[in-house]
Amino acid sequence: MTLMMKPLKAGPTPLIRCTHHYTNPDDCKHNHAIYYDDLYAEVLKRVRSIASRIESGELLDRIQKQSTKRVKTDKLIAEQTKANKRLTVLKRIIKKLYEDFAADLLDSGNYHSMLTEYTNEQKQITARLAAIEAELGVERNAEQNVQKLKAVLDEYLNIETLTANMLNQLIERIEIGHTVKVDGCRQQEITIVYRFIGTADEI
Repeated sequence: MTLMMKPLKAGPTPLIRCTHHYTNPDDCKHNHAIYYDDLYAEVLKRVRSIASRIESGELLDRIQKQSTKRVKTDKLIAEQTKANKRLTVLKRIIKKLYEDFAADLLDSGNYHSMLTEYTNEQKQITARLAAIEAELGVERNAEQNVQKLKAVLDEYLNIETLTANMLNQLIERIEIGHTVKVDGCRQQEITIVYRFIGTADEI
């Protein structure tokens, strides 16, 4: 989006417009534009809101609840512990199988049959452990990312104005929708994608 000036009765007012509509009219049918003052006020309001939600712990609580519902942490940790114990047992069994086979205490057919069975179980458990770790990692990352954002926001609690440095630290991008009429009123969707946590307004 580019910044341009549009003269109004009250004087020149900054207007941010998307040049994609003009350079690619077949691809972009809508004229995306928003007044700078309106965008500034909305971003400031939302940054204040997310700062308040993080300071109160409400945002972290919501993320933890969502993560817990999604991965059932306690059950996964219990399953992870049980799987690791089973892997230890399987290693011991496979070692004993080889020793018995080498000492001619086990014939070749039984040895290879049991070895295949136990090694297949090893592979299945190893794959499941990788999946469990990935699921647990989702929750850990979510909590860590909130803490990272909190560390940045601690500098900007009770902010009165926005600065370029603040926006660069807090926000990855801002998406501006085209204007639509709803019940006779003109509305425009604004999506703020924050660093570390994405679109926190949906949480």
